[in-house]
Amino acid sequence: MNIQDQIAAWINAIDEKQRYAILAGILFSFFLVDYFVLMNPQLAALSKINPQIKILEENLNKAAEDMGKIEVYKKEVERMRVDVGRINQSVRARSELPTLLEHISVTANQSGVVIDQMTPDMEKQKSLLKDGNREYFMLPIQVKLRGNYHDFGRFINRIETGDVYLGMGEFAVVGDGDSARHACRLVLKAVVYEEIVR
Repeated sequence: MNIQDQIAAWINAIDEKQRYAILAGILFSFFLVDYFVLMNPQLAALSKINPQIKILEENLNKAAEDMGKIEVYKKEVERMRVDVGRINQSVRARSELPTLLEHISVTANQSGVVIDQMTPDMEKQKSLLKDGNREYFMLPIQVKLRGNYHDFGRFINRIETGDVYLGMGEFAVVGDGDSARHACRLVLKAVVYEEIVR
């Protein structure tokens, strides 16, 4: 008798309930071997990858959201280009200083203010930025003028909202006995640039 016949005879000799129990034991053993030998390493690898998958999913969602906003970003960039172009046109070269002083004088005349003295203070200028071929400076301009409060207000408003970049610095109003007209000293801050020669 060979081994197969012996196994078949042994199985036939076992009660039917015991056969099912042995079959269940064998299947359970296969399940345990499959779980611990094959599945457990794969589950461990998946659990290590799971946080990376979540991060990747968040990044993909963020990218999709950003792609949806790209038109908004393009419009914002175009608006900024227009603003930068407008600001570049309002900043004058140092060689245009006489034109800048003339602009201040014309603005004062339009506002009803009389300029007694206007002096750029070259010694107090400050370097603001070196950008490629240009260096930008904050140049204070000392101005002494006369006028009433409303004219001063109109003058300052026109200076700050005009097409030439000028800011306000120190400002002092001095009464001179005439209640309608007052003397005023102020510092205008002009941004000018100079080409860098290489």
